Amino acid sequence: MKNKTNLIVIIVFLILFFSEILAKYIQLFSYVDEILALVGIIRIIINRKKNRSNFLICFILIALVIGFVSNAFSGLNTNIKAALVDAFTMFKAFFIYVGFKNLYRNESSGKAIDYLRLFFKVFLIIAFVFMILNSLSLVNMTEAKRYGLKEYKFIFINAGSFGYYLMAILPLFEKNKKNNIYVFIILTLITLTLKGPQMIFVLMYVYYKFLANIKNAKKIRIILFPLVLIIILYLSKYQIENYLTNKSSARYILTEKAIVTANDYFPLGAGFATYGSEMSKRYYSPLYFKYNFNLIYGLGGDSLAYLNDNYWQMVLAQLGYFGIVINALIIITFCKNILNNMKDS
Repeated sequence: MKNKTNLIVIIVFLILFFSEILAKYIQLFSYVDEILALVGIIRIIINRKKNRSNFLICFILIALVIGFVSNAFSGLNTNIKAALVDAFTMFKAFFIYVGFKNLYRNESSGKAIDYLRLFFKVFLIIAFVFMILNSLSLVNMTEAKRYGLKEYKFIFINAGSFGYYLMAILPLFEKNKKNNIYVFIILTLITLTLKGPQMIFVLMYVYYKFLANIKNAKKIRIILFPLVLIIILYLSKYQIENYLTNKSSARYILTEKAIVTANDYFPLGAGFATYGSEMSKRYYSPLYFKYNFNLIYGLGGDSLAYLNDNYWQMVLAQLGYFGIVINALIIITFCKNILNNMKDS
């Protein structure tokens, strides 16, 4: 049974890791996380008496109630299917975590981790070699140029997602100092995606992780903190310009109107599938016509790329101020739950 569980975990992890690439050839792979979330919900129901994430489940249920009550009162979205799919999508990551977290806590878990680590050692070496080839223009694995350098995406759809997937495998190499070379490769590859959030991740990792082994680390951190903050602000320049200062950008408008929506439908929100989500994009929410999004590049017409390229704007507009507080509590509880359960990992 343990061997079967290990094999399933390895296969699922690898499918999730490469799902974005596999989905280009087989559409089914684009729904892997949704399938896992459904299985997670079933496991939550079956194991409800043994579940130790009651606060997290409670907050999720409150958020779901807020969303559907908002739908009822706003009257904006009459498509029940879209609202249900949107609600499910918004919280699917948490369903997966709660549903599966107790599946894989046994003595044999190290076996699967060893196999995954071995696989990703080979993967990282290949990715590093092609990074060198890409920098020499012998291959083209570049999404765009930033800071005069090539963003490295390897075989993934874009550089940003490549960076996030690399973050996901970093813990596999954490415990053993013999794997420091692979930690270095991972951090180098994440940095060379040249994406702001990814580079900030590397900066914060180095700031906390490597300084921890230095004498008087706390004092050094305090001294270096202003410099770290300045670097973070510089790396966040694109986000700051597009979300906070450039009033003509699609993302600024999306943020501005999210606040307007939350105010108009105070204290709740507009409801699921009405703003900033995939379903609101697919069924083109009435709010978008109200705000003339149909006339703005990236938010209407032939390009809708920015409509669902957000998170907190979506939460604020759809669930309101009360909902955004509950969502923040969900994430805080989620992180505390992980830290409490994985102190030795």
